[in-house]
Amino acid sequence: MEVTRFGKVILFLLSYYPLFAFIICDNKNLKEIDFRGISLNWILVIVLTLFVILLNYYLFFHKKWPKKVFEITKFENTSAETLNYLISFMIGLYFIEDSLYSMKIIILLVLFYVVYQAGGTYYLQPILMLMDYKVYKCSIDNNNTVMVISKRKIGKNKIELEELFEDVYIFKGENDE
Repeated sequence: MEVTRFGKVILFLLSYYPLFAFIICDNKNLKEIDFRGISLNWILVIVLTLFVILLNYYLFFHKKWPKKVFEITKFENTSAETLNYLISFMIGLYFIEDSLYSMKIIILLVLFYVVYQAGGTYYLQPILMLMDYKVYKCSIDNNNTVMVISKRKIGKNKIELEELFEDVYIFKGENDE
C-alpha cells in the first residue's frame, strides 16, 4: 500500500508532535489568552495530545490492515534511530522565539520534512516508542527488507504481519519463539 502525500504529511506531523507541543507551551502570546482560568496554550496542548493519541490508536490498533505471512530470516532492532528525532527536537527548541510562526522554525520544519520524506522513515513515531513499541528491520523469505513495529520481541520464524504501508508492517499477534 503506497502512502499518499497527505498521509506522509500526517505521519510527519504526528512524529513531530512533541516539538509542536513544546512550541505551543512556550508561546507567550497564547499564555495571555485564557478560557475560564486555563491558558489557551494548555488547552491547545491537551486537545492536540488527545487528537494524536486517538489518531495513533486508530492507525495502529483499531484499523484492520491487509495481513501477510512472512518468514523472518534476519532481524535487527532499530528503535535507537528515534534518538535522531530527539536531537532534531533539541535543535528545533534552540531556535524557538516568542512567535509560534517564527521563520526559523518554519524553515527548520520544512527541512526536516524533506529529509523525512526522502528517507521514508514514516515508521519512526516517538509516541509509539513511548508506548513501548520497537522498530525492527527484518529480512523476509524473499530477501526483501521490511520494517516491523511491535511490542513483542521479533524472532527468526514465520509470523503474520499487518501492512501499514509499503514495506512497513505491524506485528500484533503471538510470537512462537
